[in-house]
Amino acid sequence: RKQSASNPTQRNLRRCWRRELLVMKHTLWCFTEANFGFK
Repeated sequence: RKQSASNPTQRNLRRCWRRELLVMKHTLWCFTEANFGFK
């Protein structure tokens, strides 16, 4: 039961981690765009 109960939290963590990675990618892209003027 403990494992099955910890599964949803792991899934939520993975989802949040994916969102964080997307945000980091977006910020990095904007940063490079602002620095090098890519369009």
